[in-house]
Amino acid sequence: MSFIQYELWKDCNNSCKYCFNKYVPKVRNKEAALDYAYNSLKSKIVEPGSSIGFMGGEFFGGQLANEKVKNKFYKLSELVIDKLSGDTPGRFLIMSALMADDKSDWFEFCDFIHENKMDKNILVCTSWDKLYRFNTDKELQNWQETMRETQERYPDMKIHVEMILTEYLIQSIMDEPLYLKNFEKEWNCRVDFNIPYLPLHYETRGESKEVFDKKLPRFFPKRKSFLNLLRTRPNSFDLAGISDHRFHSSELHYTLNDKDWIVLPERDKMETTCINNKTCSNCCGYIDSEIKIQSDIKMFLKSFF
Repeated sequence: MSFIQYELWKDCNNSCKYCFNKYVPKVRNKEAALDYAYNSLKSKIVEPGSSIGFMGGEFFGGQLANEKVKNKFYKLSELVIDKLSGDTPGRFLIMSALMADDKSDWFEFCDFIHENKMDKNILVCTSWDKLYRFNTDKELQNWQETMRETQERYPDMKIHVEMILTEYLIQSIMDEPLYLKNFEKEWNCRVDFNIPYLPLHYETRGESKEVFDKKLPRFFPKRKSFLNLLRTRPNSFDLAGISDHRFHSSELHYTLNDKDWIVLPERDKMETTCINNKTCSNCCGYIDSEIKIQSDIKMFLKSFF
């Protein structure tokens, strides 16, 4: 089984302070990107039970306002459903921040999924962070309202929430051991974790995590804090999503210039989730150590079990 993923564009309304793509140009030929993804996917033989996903950017915060873009987006989505249909249906993954003031685009997509009887085979991937995610109280309120309404209207849709493993999150779990389990129960979702990364423009300019940490304190975790969390709260959260890269796409398609598409194969076997073809530098993980968080988790799981 494979997991094919397309980064269609980087347009996003949220401007999260730590976003990897925060200073990357957002203007992109959406029609060309959708055409590329459609032609690429159409030619593929997709094994039963495989997964196909779209990542951004955002799709439901006004990005589909252009009628041609919207039509191509739904044409591509129909192809995804067709490729995933069969005796062993696959899984359609869609990413959204769920923070838009106008929720009509999002619920139109949900209706489309429901009409195609894909409720049980869609995985909605969104994000939540206690610190730095929501720039305003209204953004947080929008997320909460959209989550609740989605689950009320489409109870069979599964929702996956990613949190960044920040120093702030670690301390939150230390202070409240049931923090994550209570969150999953409240929002009826599975929580997974992302390693914190430097925004791309910091890395390309050679600026360090230490420089970034002065602007956003408690973003990058301290190794001592995380190891202490592993020792004292081993059952507070699921480590599989960080330590096992099989959860990530086996084939990622993306472009930096609208012309040249890059295919990153076997991303599920890489020791980093960076979308580049170079060896992972010290651009992610701990603020005070070059040892990878994934390495510590693997060592912990090996000794703990």
